[in-house]
Amino acid sequence: ITGALLLSASSMASHAEDSGTNVMFIFDSSGSMKKQIESGESRSDAAKRAMVAALSEMPPGANLGLLMYGHRRAKDCSDIEMVFPLGASDSKGIAQAILKSEPKGETPIAAALESAASSFAPLAGQSNSIVLVTDGAEECDGDPCAAARAIRDAGTGLKAHVVGFTLNEKQRQTVQCIADETGGKYFDAQDSDGLTGALAEVQKAVVEVPAKPARERVFFDDFDGADLAEHWVVTNPNPDGYIVENGTLLMVNSAIGGFNMVDSANIIQLERDLPKGDWDIHVTFTGEFKTIKDVFWMGLRADDKNYMAANVWSDSYCCYGSTINLSMVKRSDGVATGFEKKVYDINKDKGSVAAYSNRIKLTLSKRARDYSATYVAEGEEDAEGKQIVHKTDSLTSLRPPGKLALSVSKHAEAPGEFLVNIDSVEIETVMASP
Repeated sequence: ITGALLLSASSMASHAEDSGTNVMFIFDSSGSMKKQIESGESRSDAAKRAMVAALSEMPPGANLGLLMYGHRRAKDCSDIEMVFPLGASDSKGIAQAILKSEPKGETPIAAALESAASSFAPLAGQSNSIVLVTDGAEECDGDPCAAARAIRDAGTGLKAHVVGFTLNEKQRQTVQCIADETGGKYFDAQDSDGLTGALAEVQKAVVEVPAKPARERVFFDDFDGADLAEHWVVTNPNPDGYIVENGTLLMVNSAIGGFNMVDSANIIQLERDLPKGDWDIHVTFTGEFKTIKDVFWMGLRADDKNYMAANVWSDSYCCYGSTINLSMVKRSDGVATGFEKKVYDINKDKGSVAAYSNRIKLTLSKRARDYSATYVAEGEEDAEGKQIVHKTDSLTSLRPPGKLALSVSKHAEAPGEFLVNIDSVEIETVMASP
């Protein structure tokens, strides 16, 4: 139910050349786009006409992308295709792909947003936009509002601008949140004239200079010394389980432990208050995930019953399979909740970079009262050569749940020990520019 459109050459040219203008168009070929509008043409034809006209005026230097869905198969929510990856400059090719499309399929708005947003991960601070025109609501059990919140939390400055075309009030409420959550703009159009006017406003919105995340490093430790600095305190110390040498903090443990155990050895805590407002904590490390019951904890911990943590952990399953996983875990007064996602399966992902041995950047992010975890393995790229970023959903804490802490252990009985080399710990404040 979406077509996506248009940019003005005159207003975009200088911005595209100076700092990079990146626009991902999402074009819908779902069945409802066959319906006619007041002018007698179909919704799809009206969208095609506007898109082709816009693409003919795109300035040199603008990085374009096209994602389509519903154009190949009916009744298939997985029919989503990245026709032109972000970075294409062939506006004529994009126009031809749109003109050839025919409305057939379903409307996976949330999944389309997630797919489009993944292209912007390395482009933080540039002029990043998704432009979406929709004549209806999600049809594939997705949550467009949650997808929009994930876009916001990713910190790339990506905005999704939405034009609601012939929507009723109930439909409008289901999609306006996409713009609201990402800082984009929502426009309503009830007929072809309204669509033309709304798209003129979209032109202006797309080229606005984004509110760039302003970052300031407020703490950094690269363990360039003979021992832990005085700002670190070790709970339940076992000297055989950690050492600082050669610019790394080396931690090893063969016992079950972690933030959730009162007697877990070598929970290393930063005795400094975290900054107020939004921030990112980055821990860069390599780990020898040999026991397949390994777990690395990083997060805010008050005690074994109260914490907010990001975990990287390994596990096994039937027939000698093993996985690396990312979790976001909250425990409040002993009650636990969280999200987890599989990062790597050693049996199924043999063609991928082995996340078992590559350097990992684990990030805990706070935005307002929401906390999420991000995992990036050095060298892990998709088929297009782009860095793969794994991110959890967010958990909420009304108050800071503790101080920054690190822990290495096993989460279940298994032979062997878990060894981790921590290269650095960094804390950055994140704020929107005025």
